Amino acid sequence: MPDLSSYIDFEIIVEVNQTYPTGAMSLIDASAYPPGVEENITGYFSIKSPDGGVDSGSWFQPDVTWTGISLTSGFFLPRLNDKGEIQKGEYTITYYIDHPDYLPTTLVKTFNFQFEKPKLNLVEGFDVFTPSLKYYDQTNYSVGNYSDNVIIKSWSVTSTPTGLISGSGSIFDMAYASEYYDAQYSITFESLVNYVNNTYTYLSVDYTFYQTLTASAKTPPPILDLVGYLNDLKDELDENVNNCTLYEEYKKRYEYAASILFNILQSCKVGLNLPLNSYVEEFLSITNNFVTPPYVNTNEIIQPYDCGEETPTAGSLVLLDEFVIGDPGELPDGSTVYQNDDMTSKPIVFVDGIRVTYRVSFPGRHVTYDLGAKELTFSSPLNTGEVVSIYI
Repeated sequence: MPDLSSYIDFEIIVEVNQTYPTGAMSLIDASAYPPGVEENITGYFSIKSPDGGVDSGSWFQPDVTWTGISLTSGFFLPRLNDKGEIQKGEYTITYYIDHPDYLPTTLVKTFNFQFEKPKLNLVEGFDVFTPSLKYYDQTNYSVGNYSDNVIIKSWSVTSTPTGLISGSGSIFDMAYASEYYDAQYSITFESLVNYVNNTYTYLSVDYTFYQTLTASAKTPPPILDLVGYLNDLKDELDENVNNCTLYEEYKKRYEYAASILFNILQSCKVGLNLPLNSYVEEFLSITNNFVTPPYVNTNEIIQPYDCGEETPTAGSLVLLDEFVIGDPGELPDGSTVYQNDDMTSKPIVFVDGIRVTYRVSFPGRHVTYDLGAKELTFSSPLNTGEVVSIYI
């Protein structure tokens, strides 16, 4: 009587998912039996783990039997290491099968299981100025000695104004009815990746990555409000002009806040690729004694930010002029007077990102404005290379 050694085979699938967060192992009969044979196959698996422990089925409790449609599979919860992970190292799995018309047959497979789980890298891409609210999956799913195939990436997000939004792929656009909302969001991401071992092609890992997180989209304050916060900080600086310790502290805060506001204004003007959301958050913290002001989401549509690029409107600033001292056609080194007939109101002036005050008592550079002549006069000469930005 022959055996089935010419036909017997099995595959191993390790699954890690929410149902089996520490892993499960499915042992699947992959034999190419002659027609009519598998209906009478009975079999079981014996698994020797890296720690030497053995888990085994039996003829009395077989893993593999005919269901009337297909053969059942073996199922095994792998032993864990001290980190709560599937033990790494050498496994020996023996498959025993029996059939009334064949001799009992066994197949042994030995493999070294190694698998280092990648770390999810989900990146928030919130631009509340344009606006655009997106999340990006930038995970490197590669695992050494495995070929990987991302089967699916799914996203879901809920918020008060939008309800449930679903999506798939590496980029998740959180638009609802083509609009973006000022809201608190709860986000869930899941990706299923199939890994096939390059050495032991009968070994694969189906890994489900899962993460939940929260995010908030906040409408930024109008430009004039930001300027007002900077002015308040400037007033505190001026009030402490005779206190050396506090003056230096406020001066550093003011100069840093002014440089951030300058970058915000610059990006509004020419669309520079700057992290405006974080700039605004940092600016608000600095101008509020390093405490981020509380914010209550409006649950309303975020409108495109009014940067005042075209004409002056309420609640906006317009860049009147910007130039570099010493450049051809611009003010030369040592200049102190700037004239512009379009300067019909007292402007906000920055030099190298730092706002220049109108307070003549200020010990550093200040500026005065002559409405009739449409002129600015700087208290100290402007130097070659300094960037002057004038907003109205």
